[in-house]
Amino acid sequence: MAEHVPGAIDGKRRQLCKLLSLRGANASLILKALAVVGIDDLNRWDLRKALAASSTILTTRIDLPLVKGGSFSWVVARPQELLPYCYRECHGFRIIMDETLSRQPAALAKPWRLILYCDEITPGDPLRPDNKRKLSAFYISWLELGPFLRYEEAWLTIGILRPSIVKHIAGRFSGAVRCLLRSMFMCADSLHTSGALVGGALFFCRYHRMIMDEAAGKSVWMVKGASGIRSCISCKNVVKLGSADDPSLASFDADGYLVDISCCDESKFDEMVEGDLARAFDELSALRTVPGITKAMFGKAEKAYGIAFDPHCLLADVPMRTLVTDASYTRDPMHVMLSGGVANTELFLVLQAVQSCFPLFRYSTMKEFCNAAWTSPGTRKTLSEAFSDGREAASKKDEMFKGSASEILSVYPLVRRFLETLVPSDAIPKQKSSFFAMCAVLDSMQACKVAFDEGLPVAMRLEIRNFFRLHLEAYGRRHIRPKHHYMFHMLRQPTEDKIWLDCFVHERKHQLTKGLAEVVRNTSDFEKSVLLAVLNATVENLRTVSASMLVPPVAESNELTIALGMRCLVSHSMKWNFTTYSSGDVLMVGNGGLMIEACLEVGGNLLALARRLVFINQLSSTASTWRVAEQVVVEMHGVFRPAQHWHKNSAGDLVVLAAKESL
Repeated sequence: MAEHVPGAIDGKRRQLCKLLSLRGANASLILKALAVVGIDDLNRWDLRKALAASSTILTTRIDLPLVKGGSFSWVVARPQELLPYCYRECHGFRIIMDETLSRQPAALAKPWRLILYCDEITPGDPLRPDNKRKLSAFYISWLELGPFLRYEEAWLTIGILRPSIVKHIAGRFSGAVRCLLRSMFMCADSLHTSGALVGGALFFCRYHRMIMDEAAGKSVWMVKGASGIRSCISCKNVVKLGSADDPSLASFDADGYLVDISCCDESKFDEMVEGDLARAFDELSALRTVPGITKAMFGKAEKAYGIAFDPHCLLADVPMRTLVTDASYTRDPMHVMLSGGVANTELFLVLQAVQSCFPLFRYSTMKEFCNAAWTSPGTRKTLSEAFSDGREAASKKDEMFKGSASEILSVYPLVRRFLETLVPSDAIPKQKSSFFAMCAVLDSMQACKVAFDEGLPVAMRLEIRNFFRLHLEAYGRRHIRPKHHYMFHMLRQPTEDKIWLDCFVHERKHQLTKGLAEVVRNTSDFEKSVLLAVLNATVENLRTVSASMLVPPVAESNELTIALGMRCLVSHSMKWNFTTYSSGDVLMVGNGGLMIEACLEVGGNLLALARRLVFINQLSSTASTWRVAEQVVVEMHGVFRPAQHWHKNSAGDLVVLAAKESL
């Protein structure tokens, strides 16, 4: 049963909820700030009541059975109540939902498709993590929301669960996910069969997909994962890479059916189809009842199947298999390529190759190159730390470029340009070819995310194959990791769903959850306390969310109002079609380009005051020169592809780095 608090939220509680939604604002800080302005008649209980009145009505409790008996009462948000509440209370969210529902109603015959994401978050300083409050966050959204999925607000938090609790649950993390999905789709008011009332009509949805990193996917599906003999959950015949002391199983297969993760020939992969993993689980389950099977023998069978058997896991729930298929798991491109992934390895290797030819080269050399003249989009962070001495030492220790996913995206075009212009063509040719091929994959990933085209995943598959081959030619098999193989599987989701999804948005969403978890000190009911705080902040953010708007601060321009004959508002940045653009950004539009000078709103329409860019010449496949021309006012429509980096040369023209698809 859902927990209900009687009565409506009055004006004072509404204002307190706004304060409680601020990141890093704990109860003590809020009470002290209110006291400064003369409001000293409140206490912690008032804040708690305000939060409960706004958010507790959205929660319910799920009993998670424990291994040693009993159960853990897990407080979660039910989409059956959360979605209608957000629609009713949040004007901005309601506009987006109405526009989407008008194009594609969430009907019983064609329900919306729910996506589940879960990941682990550790509050506190990264150098001093607070493991007692480490948590896993569960987010959901719907594929039909399209570009809105790039916004953190599009993902609704439905659960918080600590690993210290998970280890005692029957089925562990997989068992918790099983119970969570049952509460949405295998209950009397299932979203799949009963729906929820949204905007005067019934809203139906079905489970569609999970997108998560390797660790979470391994925990949900209870497979051995990258560390197992069968390193890939998506293939029947791909095994781990061998060594001199521990040869790969593929080397003992005379028929050539088995291949290891260094194989770049897709035609040799025997990919799993829907139901294969469930059937393997059933075979393993049946093996347990065979007379004479010892624990050691069963352990070997688990290794052979690549499954960490647990009778309470998600795969064990036979009725759920018709709704939650084992083929719904998706490799996240961000984690495969950019978060301790393929690009991290490739960046490290090419920089090492440069240093082998030029002993005076250091990461500080790249730092000077990046910061000397290049300008980046307004939404990008500075690169001052990406090539610090500490990063260089850490990278060499782990044989992997140590940088965040966003840093990798900022760094790789500049490293490519450095290799094109300052490293002789006859130096490290194989290593450069491998790196350029990897960059082509990242270019296509970014292009697919900005404006999806069905031809891009097809082209990307060829680029992945080409990069894999060139990497083996340059470095052999020493640096091959399971993520190199996973590149082939990360294309399944965009190919099937016609939209590019990755976990960048979830990593940003984590900052909200992490910030609110850091101020919750009492761990006796930690899951509920953090969830209520996150729900409150989410609702506050959804009230004003918009697909297109000027980003505050906004001012009226008298000069432009007179020139245009209509009231003109001006801002440094704007959100248009769920993407942020800022003054100073260089955008590629068709065969031309623009440099934004200001963001405008005239008569309710968003415009850009910009300088038109005129093409001069092509310097390489991803670098070109442009002349800054006359000032123009541009209406926001069509596809704008942001340039990666740019700078002015001695002639005053712009040297622009942009992915091939942007030119």
